[in-house]
Amino acid sequence: MSTASINGWCLTSTSTATASSTPRRPTLRPSSIVASLNSSPSPPTLIRNQPVFAAPVPLLNPSNWREDMGDKTYEEAIEALKKLLSEKGELKAVAAAKVDQVTAELKTSASGDSVERLKQGFIHFKKEKYEKNPALYAELAKGQSPKYMIVACSDSRVCPSHVLDIQPGEAFVVRNVANMVPPYDQIKYAGTGSAVEYAVLHLKVQEIVVIGHSACGGIKGLMSFPFDGTTSTDFIEDWVKIGIPAKKKVVAQHGSEPLGAQCTHCEKEAVNVSLGNLLSYPFVRDGLANKTLALKGGYYDFVKGTFELWSLNFELSPPLSV
Repeated sequence: MSTASINGWCLTSTSTATASSTPRRPTLRPSSIVASLNSSPSPPTLIRNQPVFAAPVPLLNPSNWREDMGDKTYEEAIEALKKLLSEKGELKAVAAAKVDQVTAELKTSASGDSVERLKQGFIHFKKEKYEKNPALYAELAKGQSPKYMIVACSDSRVCPSHVLDIQPGEAFVVRNVANMVPPYDQIKYAGTGSAVEYAVLHLKVQEIVVIGHSACGGIKGLMSFPFDGTTSTDFIEDWVKIGIPAKKKVVAQHGSEPLGAQCTHCEKEAVNVSLGNLLSYPFVRDGLANKTLALKGGYYDFVKGTFELWSLNFELSPPLSV
């Protein structure tokens, strides 16, 4: 075991070595690196103990909503909304006001405090970073050669560039609900698959890091949804069920614990499922076999201010002669 202090972080690492003549399967090493940040033990007041996917029943839910609205342009969608509302006789008094409100919001969305915030943010970035690092951005203009591919959650509280102080050009980042990597599927999961393929084959990243985090709404949904054939969301349930193997393992091992504790276990176990799913990509397997690629799992607890990192060991057994 070794301990080092880097920029206020206290990192503790451990390593073990084993030898065996029998074929070995890929194994997951638990938390080989733990980094702790100074932080208050009390959770932030912004974290609320409320259901994540609780939502009111929509006022209007016609059977042809998706067919009429799914592929519409902005103007067509407004006209469809007007027609839909006007057809509801009991809502005629509300319809005109609602249409005016929605239209006004759409037309004025490019003004006000929100846009000013983005404007000032870019001005700060340009003055404090872009203009102070001309060599870096000149080099980035020629192309990118990141060392890492990072798969992280879309949660607004866990931006990997901020948490890990990642600089432009260092990491190719994919973010989605619950930081899932689905199994190889050229049709159903082409979006994530194309990102993995591009990172490994074209950018030649050296490491893929899947990072989970505390208080993850997607994992809470995974642990809460019944998955009994009924659905309450258009996309979320179908997406997070990628992590069902993690849910099953957590329920089997920690089923007697409260939901919150089960979610914490699942936040880490779902990372391991994603690491396992990466092995279904042929170009990832090739990279691991050729030792040009490594896989790692991570877990960021923003309540406690800690970060964990562990490795996926992948080895090919030597041929056996009899």
